[in-house]
Amino acid sequence: MEYQNLLDQLKSNHLPGPVGVWPLAYGWWIAAIVLLTLLSVIIFYGIKGWRKNRYRRKALRQAKQFFSLYRRDNNAKAFILSCNCLLKQVVLSAFPRTQVAQLYGSDWTDFLKSHCSPCQYTEKAVYLLGENHYRASPDNRTGSLYPFICHWIKKHHV
Repeated sequence: MEYQNLLDQLKSNHLPGPVGVWPLAYGWWIAAIVLLTLLSVIIFYGIKGWRKNRYRRKALRQAKQFFSLYRRDNNAKAFILSCNCLLKQVVLSAFPRTQVAQLYGSDWTDFLKSHCSPCQYTEKAVYLLGENHYRASPDNRTGSLYPFICHWIKKHHV
């Protein structure tokens, strides 16, 4: 009887309440800090790279304008000179002035070929940029020049 009395005095099982989300365990705090740091670094370097390539985007827009003017006016000499000036501006934006400002002719075209790999250039485009624009009546077949310029602006390495 004594056992029965003791059993009657026992209370029913009490289940603990549901586990709350807050406060988080230390491991979750560390994981959140690492994730936020990694995300911040990725965003920082993404913005830095986007700003660093601003001159490329601007040059591509200008090249497109030059090409549309060339198609409208069919003035090959002006197109070749504009493209050459544009490439010179791009090069001066990306490389030290003392290294590239004095380049012209075959030195200029060798520089263009050596700083774009894999560069899809044609000898015709290189000829138009290097020597042809110094002639009184330049070669008017400029079909390969615009693709070369766009490719070089996008793919050159510093």
